[in-house]
Amino acid sequence: MKELRIACCGGWHSHAKDFPMDRAPVKCAGLPYRFVAVWDDDPVRGPQWAEEMHCPYQPDFDRICADPEIDAVIITCGTTRHASLAIRAAEAGKHIFIEKALAADPAEARAIRDAVKKSGIHFTISDPVEKPELVFAKKLMDEGVFGEVTEVRYRAAHGYGVTDPGLMSCYYTRSEAGGGAMFDMGHHAVHVLRWFLGLPDQAVGVFSRFSDRGKKQQVDDIGTAVYHFPSGAIGIAETGWLSPAGGASLFELHGTKGFLQWSRGEFLRYQTAETEGWVNVTPDQLPEPPVYPLRYWMESILEDTFGSQYGVDEAVEVCEMIAAAYELEDHGARIEYQ
Repeated sequence: MKELRIACCGGWHSHAKDFPMDRAPVKCAGLPYRFVAVWDDDPVRGPQWAEEMHCPYQPDFDRICADPEIDAVIITCGTTRHASLAIRAAEAGKHIFIEKALAADPAEARAIRDAVKKSGIHFTISDPVEKPELVFAKKLMDEGVFGEVTEVRYRAAHGYGVTDPGLMSCYYTRSEAGGGAMFDMGHHAVHVLRWFLGLPDQAVGVFSRFSDRGKKQQVDDIGTAVYHFPSGAIGIAETGWLSPAGGASLFELHGTKGFLQWSRGEFLRYQTAETEGWVNVTPDQLPEPPVYPLRYWMESILEDTFGSQYGVDEAVEVCEMIAAAYELEDHGARIEYQ
């Protein structure tokens, strides 16, 4: 393929414009790609976005799929529309880059997976959890530095629910978002647990509609999911939209021989029975950042290679893990203390 021709589909997500207008010029520099169309289900937002992109606005998604001059789509519409768009795009042979979460319903996520695999297209989900600090931590864990892993905890949150209510309006609309904070920022945390510990055999979640907006819209804006894994380890995923003052990204790994912790913006550090106190890991000791998902996707299409990162199987598994944590909430199966 000499040039990758891409349509941007859905201006709902806060990263919709970021991918083509901010991240692609930096992260995908040197690759032969071009944005050739915009589709959106908002008849006002869509044409405005297309004008900013200097490309045509196409209000009919089926015509995007039928256009032989379009090779691929970036899907950033509301999560509850992901399945409808992704399945049609896959059936039309369009390569797919999709914002997380893959879907709000595991059955829809599996339907997307089946369509992707049947079509043979290149698929990537946008959830770049493999930070250099976490890659370093995973390597130490795999080498047995911490002994048997007993617990992994990851908190992924932000404070825009407090500082930028306008930005968050779509996420508080359950009919579009499909869920609350755990399907948004919590996706990062759950994805990390899957990466470190595999697939769980038990799950439980506790969620709070803490803000007035959360109560009114019936959308959780803070929450915690706890998983038990076949190894016996516990995984904890914490999330929220109400943390403007810090503590938004925290990682801990506990084992029978040691402990590691990392907070974004600070040094990763660990200690074991063999170390004399804390070992601070400096930036020059960290591995290079993995290829950014958008570039990873473009390169896989242009070179016709299939890798193991950011794939549809793990996207489905993370969706299933999050949905499992919501089960008690959705069915009202909880113990009320007086």
